[in-house]
Amino acid sequence: MASGPIHIGVIGAGGFGLFALQHFTQLPDVKLVEMAGTHREAALAVAQRFGLSGTEDIDALLARPDIDLVYIATLPFLHHPRL
Repeated sequence: MASGPIHIGVIGAGGFGLFALQHFTQLPDVKLVEMAGTHREAALAVAQRFGLSGTEDIDALLARPDIDLVYIATLPFLHHPRL
């Protein structure tokens, strides 16, 4: 039972993130909503390529109520703070 598209936010704008985004956007029930990236030049290029309003910081992206799923497209050691 479909209830509409899955709204995705993405963290990371590197090579694999771009690869994944290209595939996500081909799925009919997926809508790319926003992305966040620490490398501003790459993040802005990805936002422009996918027609996003602009990049956001990670905390702002995670706080958005219109995002159903966040895809983390960064290197594993960047997924959480080191202890």
